[in-house]
Amino acid sequence: MSPTTRSKLWVGAAALALVVPAGLALARMVAGPSTDPSAWAGVRLGMSTQQVRERYDAPGTWSTETLPDGTLVLAHARSEAGTEPRSEAGEGAEGPVSPAKSVRFEFHEGLLVAVRARVPARSASAGDRLEIVPEAVRREATTPEGDLQITIIARNCPVHRAEVEELLSTR
Repeated sequence: MSPTTRSKLWVGAAALALVVPAGLALARMVAGPSTDPSAWAGVRLGMSTQQVRERYDAPGTWSTETLPDGTLVLAHARSEAGTEPRSEAGEGAEGPVSPAKSVRFEFHEGLLVAVRARVPARSASAGDRLEIVPEAVRREATTPEGDLQITIIARNCPVHRAEVEELLSTR
């Protein structure tokens, strides 16, 4: 191979090394925010209790409970004082925020396996829906009061197996 051919190959490889990452970055920007069904308000299934407390920083009060099956429940109730809550999908300068009236984070063996959030009607998406991915089931259903109940459950959790099977049977 001549020196000219090698330099052309080098220039081509360098150009690809610059163009491919730039193209991927552009695709991410155009695609918009993540629509991961196993995530909500900055929290994702599989996180530890500490990670959930750090990521879910909405104003309000926290409480904990341990259920007989070993599930640790970390519950959050929104503070009614203050300003209008920001968007469910939004991330402000302070980090992820939530409009939830209340939310329950359920942990099994130290990892987040279920999220149950009640969102005010003004934040509710239209209609009920069920999303199924290999790692989770996500159900959004309108409550009798007009709020949106969001339920996200890990499909591999033995404690929630019956509930997952029930949700899967409704599709």
